[in-house]
Amino acid sequence: MSGRQAPKTAAILAELRKDNTRTSKEIGELLGVHDSYVRIVAAENNITLSAKRGRPFIWLSKENMAFVRWQAAINHCSNNEMINAIVTDQRLDAQEKAGAHK
Repeated sequence: MSGRQAPKTAAILAELRKDNTRTSKEIGELLGVHDSYVRIVAAENNITLSAKRGRPFIWLSKENMAFVRWQAAINHCSNNEMINAIVTDQRLDAQEKAGAHK
């Protein structure tokens, strides 16, 4: 298979990268494709779609997403809760270090 993408796939990826607050339904309506196709393209490219307008999502490498899923399973929480916990730990560590240097 070549590295070229179908025009609709490329358009979906461009829209996903342009605005990370839209749902698959909104993007599908804009591009004239079914929202399930938007979700498939997003999943194949490791992009998490926004469940609700105004709720941003992030792109993670496959390795980082695998780590988040693994940690979430171990800690019996959602992927979003795990990401928030990891970021919170890092933020608190950074704030503590910054306070120690004052």
